[in-house]
Amino acid sequence: MKQSTINEKTNWIAKYNNFIKNLREFPANSKIIMVLRHSHREKTNDWSKFADIKLTELGHETAINFGKQLPNDRPIRIYHSFIERCKETAEDILKGFKSISGNGELIGPLNELFDIGVKSKAFLKEFVKYQNEKFIFRWAAGLFSPKLIAPLQEYSQKAANVIWKGLELAPNRCIDIHVTHDLMLLSLRFGWFGLPPTEEWVDFLSGFAFTIRGSKIRLLDIENFKIIETPYWWKSQ
Repeated sequence: MKQSTINEKTNWIAKYNNFIKNLREFPANSKIIMVLRHSHREKTNDWSKFADIKLTELGHETAINFGKQLPNDRPIRIYHSFIERCKETAEDILKGFKSISGNGELIGPLNELFDIGVKSKAFLKEFVKYQNEKFIFRWAAGLFSPKLIAPLQEYSQKAANVIWKGLELAPNRCIDIHVTHDLMLLSLRFGWFGLPPTEEWVDFLSGFAFTIRGSKIRLLDIENFKIIETPYWWKSQ
């Protein structure tokens, strides 16, 4: 294995070990929503092939290890984007979790984990032009025509109506894991909690987890806990 790959793997282990360790700090009787980026894939500059990129050998290995370290005293349900590497990540996490006698279920693809409301093929040109946090800020500011893409708040609320409400049917103490992509993850983090993306982009197998308690959200953001106010549009639910 190349030295750069070894270093990458070491960084992931340190981050997701802390992330998983902190899951135990949630109230014992709580249900948890987790939004997670898929595992390692090869880099590409050809966005036309984006949907076809699958996990690397390292990606499979680390996803299985992620599942092995989840708390097996909680059941899990796993959803994923319909893109293959997210499905692979979900399957590997479940494989690792079951290897430690965890009670888990792969539910399947969820549209909101990939579909952000793109309405025109011109979207790709705008995304490539701005990319990463610059794209999300412009999207949130309403600088893209609704003929190109639905507003960020509209996408965020639509996703919450599916993901947050879905937890109501989960078993007690369940963790609902949603495997998605960096853009979707950081867009929901911004749209749900008002936490802007930074130039340091989200790592593979990184993400956030949270519980909703009345008017407050207890959020495990990558490695740190935060208390966030529940959005006004959810308080009326």
